Amino acid sequence: MATWHGGALVGFDLETTGTDPGESRIVTAAVVEVRGGEVHERRGWLADPGIPIPRQASDIHGISTERAVAEGRPVREVAEEVASVLVGHWRRGAVLVAYNAAFYPRTPVVSQVSRVPVRRRPAAHAGMRAA
Repeated sequence: MATWHGGALVGFDLETTGTDPGESRIVTAAVVEVRGGEVHERRGWLADPGIPIPRQASDIHGISTERAVAEGRPVREVAEEVASVLVGHWRRGAVLVAYNAAFYPRTPVVSQVSRVPVRRRPAAHAGMRAA
């Protein structure tokens, strides 16, 4: 059986301070590149969101405000780095697989990605649509 895509697949996920994409801030981000069913690259980030992390969010992802402040990098810095990594994968022709993708259009990462100039997609991908 043929697969729909034989190239790199890049998984992307965020944990945030809440469920409102307009108000929530990044706490953790992860990007995993898979080729041929094998993990080729795995990156993770811990951000200090600059606001307290509500207990409900900490109960889900396990990151407390204290840990984020002590160990995390500034959220803007993390968002810019994640955006750069995602754009780099996209430029190399990878397909992005995002968890809870409907949440992302209003996140800091997408805001940063929208400021990065990118070339048009290669013709081979022009007919693909999001599911």
